[in-house]
Amino acid sequence: MARNSQFIIISLRNNMFELADKLVGIYKTHDVTQTITINPNAMLNKIQSGKPGDEPGAAAAQSEQ
Repeated sequence: MARNSQFIIISLRNNMFELADKLVGIYKTHDVTQTITINPNAMLNKIQSGKPGDEPGAAAAQSEQ
Protein backbone atom coordinates (compact mmCIF):
# COMPACT_ATOMS: atom_id res chain seq x y z
CA MET A 1 0.00 0.00 0.00
CA ALA A 2 2.82 2.45 0.81
CA ARG A 3 4.17 2.24 -2.75
CA ASN A 4 0.92 3.64 -4.14
CA SER A 5 0.34 6.20 -1.41
CA GLN A 6 1.26 9.85 -1.17
CA PHE A 7 1.50 11.88 1.99
CA ILE A 8 1.71 15.57 2.74
CA ILE A 9 3.64 16.30 5.90
CA ILE A 10 4.08 19.77 7.32
CA SER A 11 7.15 19.85 9.53
CA LEU A 12 10.01 22.09 10.58
CA ARG A 13 12.09 19.19 11.90
CA ASN A 14 15.53 18.84 10.29
CA ASN A 15 15.38 15.05 10.13
CA MET A 16 12.18 15.29 8.05
CA PHE A 17 13.99 17.54 5.56
CA GLU A 18 16.90 15.11 5.38
CA LEU A 19 14.65 12.12 4.63
CA ALA A 20 12.45 13.85 2.05
CA ASP A 21 12.63 13.06 -1.67
CA LYS A 22 11.25 16.52 -2.48
CA LEU A 23 10.54 19.65 -0.47
CA VAL A 24 7.74 22.02 -1.41
CA GLY A 25 7.74 25.59 -0.18
CA ILE A 26 4.74 27.90 -0.27
CA TYR A 27 5.29 31.61 0.20
CA LYS A 28 3.63 34.91 -0.53
CA THR A 29 5.26 38.00 -2.05
CA HIS A 30 3.51 41.11 -3.33
CA ASP A 31 0.08 39.56 -2.60
CA VAL A 32 0.84 36.56 -4.85
CA THR A 33 1.17 33.04 -3.46
CA GLN A 34 3.95 31.04 -5.08
CA THR A 35 5.48 27.59 -4.67
CA ILE A 36 8.95 26.14 -5.08
CA THR A 37 9.92 22.47 -5.27
CA ILE A 38 13.41 21.38 -4.27
CA ASN A 39 15.07 18.01 -4.79
CA PRO A 40 17.45 17.85 -1.80
CA ASN A 41 19.63 15.12 -3.34
CA ALA A 42 20.15 17.05 -6.58
CA MET A 43 20.94 20.20 -4.63
CA LEU A 44 23.46 18.35 -2.44
CA ASN A 45 25.16 16.88 -5.53
CA LYS A 46 25.49 20.35 -7.09
CA ILE A 47 26.92 21.81 -3.89
CA GLN A 48 29.41 18.96 -3.49
CA SER A 49 30.50 19.14 -7.14
CA GLY A 50 31.63 22.72 -6.56
CA LYS A 51 31.00 23.78 -10.16
CA PRO A 52 31.51 27.54 -10.63
CA GLY A 53 28.22 29.38 -11.03
CA ASP A 54 26.16 26.56 -9.54
CA GLU A 55 24.26 27.87 -6.58
CA PRO A 56 21.66 26.12 -4.42
CA GLY A 57 18.94 28.42 -5.81
CA ALA A 58 19.71 27.24 -9.34
CA ALA A 59 19.01 23.62 -8.36
CA ALA A 60 15.71 24.68 -6.80
CA ALA A 61 14.64 26.59 -9.91
CA GLN A 62 15.43 23.65 -12.17
CA SER A 63 13.33 21.28 -10.09
CA GLU A 64 10.25 23.45 -10.72
CA GLN A 65 10.37 22.86 -14.47
